Amino acid sequence: MKKLLLACLLFASFQAAAQIRQSISLVGGPATFLPLSYGNGWITSQYYTNGGWEAGLDYHLGLNPRWELKAGVRYQESGITYKGIFDSEQYAPKTKPWLYALGTRLFISRLKAWRWYAEGELGFAQYKDFGANRHGVYHTTYRYVTAGLGLGLQWWPPEKQLGLFIQPLLRYLNSQQYWHAATLSLELGLRTQIFKGKSTDNG
Repeated sequence: MKKLLLACLLFASFQAAAQIRQSISLVGGPATFLPLSYGNGWITSQYYTNGGWEAGLDYHLGLNPRWELKAGVRYQESGITYKGIFDSEQYAPKTKPWLYALGTRLFISRLKAWRWYAEGELGFAQYKDFGANRHGVYHTTYRYVTAGLGLGLQWWPPEKQLGLFIQPLLRYLNSQQYWHAATLSLELGLRTQIFKGKSTDNG
């Protein structure tokens, strides 16, 4: 009896999931790491950010034609070059973070092939800084709480299986250790539907 009840519950959950629009997207594009403060002081002009890139995967769950929930993961790589305070040596650590976030996406325009949207997310990240100085190669791990905001444009006609989108996204990173920073990225994405559900739109 218990096994039968469990099987019924699983079947019902799968049926419910099939009624909701679900999709996944592959994301990539240029990204840069922007240091804001270190310790108790603001970052000065002796720090210079280098260009980088990011790649990731998102899962989208449509709540209605305007709102979606999103869960995603990103890998970023960018660098910082700075001049030592007490000497003229140059240091160039590489930040290689993994970011994990949950967010929402609100479509501003009505359903059609081209749609504007706004996006917000909360999550956490882990950065590893790699660099070298006169003492040798070193790395330091930082952990952050993150918050991000983005504004994007999506092309996805309702009759198509694949869609495209582009969005600039700014993430603030708040560390309990020393770094306070941000990442600025231009995300380009390819999106495909998993379950369409009963609705005729792909949101």
